[in-house]
Amino acid sequence: MSLYFRLIWLIITARKRPSVPALGPSRVTLIVLPNDLDALGHMNNGRFLSVMDLGRVDLLIRSGFYAVARKRGWFPLVGRVSIEYRKPLLPWQRYTIETTTIGWDDRWFYIQQVFLLQNEVAAVAGVKAMIRSPQGAISPADALLAVGGPTTSPEIPASWAHLRERLSVTN
Repeated sequence: MSLYFRLIWLIITARKRPSVPALGPSRVTLIVLPNDLDALGHMNNGRFLSVMDLGRVDLLIRSGFYAVARKRGWFPLVGRVSIEYRKPLLPWQRYTIETTTIGWDDRWFYIQQVFLLQNEVAAVAGVKAMIRSPQGAISPADALLAVGGPTTSPEIPASWAHLRERLSVTN
């Protein structure tokens, strides 16, 4: 994560903002800064992925999951990300990233992250993530049980199949 100052600010302010349900949504509002830009003057595609980390951290802290995970030695890992860019984010624009867990299977959480520019979608991403301990993967149902969340997943939309399938390497 290359956004250390924003991360520190997020951690400090997360405790002062209202808690969120275990599945979200969590919303973080940020501004496109000059160091977020690429050579064409809009937010770099890699920066979107780093900002998505901030959105997931906010959800973990404000839902209470981070405190539970830390006590148990658990940590989150991203397995796959798919993002669709719809509108550029330009210097000094204020935008919101909304993070919501849309479902899970026996191993993975499926998280939607939407970049909103005013009320328009600038980008939408799907994230496949898991919770691990030093002993191995923690099932999403067990992880949610630890924070008082639901243990039965909503149905995952068919459009998320590309995140659920395993990629194969071809030579």
